[in-house]
Amino acid sequence: MKKLVFQYYFKEKLFLDERDDIGKDILPYSMKSVMAYAQKIGADYKLCTNRNFPHLSIQCEKLRVLEEKDYDKILVVDTDVIIPQSITINIFNEYRDAKLALRGSPPPLRFMSSINSGVVIWDKEIINLLQEDYKELFDKKFHRKGFKVWHDENFIQECWVKHDFEITPLDKKWNCNGEEFHDWNHKANFIHYGADERARLVFKEEYWKDKL
Repeated sequence: MKKLVFQYYFKEKLFLDERDDIGKDILPYSMKSVMAYAQKIGADYKLCTNRNFPHLSIQCEKLRVLEEKDYDKILVVDTDVIIPQSITINIFNEYRDAKLALRGSPPPLRFMSSINSGVVIWDKEIINLLQEDYKELFDKKFHRKGFKVWHDENFIQECWVKHDFEITPLDKKWNCNGEEFHDWNHKANFIHYGADERARLVFKEEYWKDKL
């Protein structure tokens, strides 16, 4: 099975407040830990830093994972996620049969806030299925009932409505926000500091300096 771990980073500010500075502080820890994890589980690693979708939010750039059609499984990890060095379990083995896995799952009313795309596993079957939708996104045509796609989470949910594929809920230990991590006595696999504003503000740089 050919595997890829994919990250995206662009210097453009997301929040226009102190959270952007915290994001820059987290970035080197994220890249170092995610690259090490990819090597540990026998996956390729790729970091993209240029813009393909200037008409959409930066988050939509993560959808460029749909261009990686040579891989059987792809793990997309935000650049505000840190993976402790002690984590050796292979997430691909844990979700071997998942076609698309992320934290949360779309409820019947399809509220976007019910999912978080900070950590996502994509299967080749879904990547192939969504090629036309991706092309429409790139061509500025993708929408349903006039709804403009602002984030990759919107795209995922709109495609789920259209194609009715299965989304596997990712256990929160694989996408644990920073507040949860420090509240749980540091017991989690992937720590996502950008899950919300409070999570970013509990980032403890001194905690990570000797642990990666």
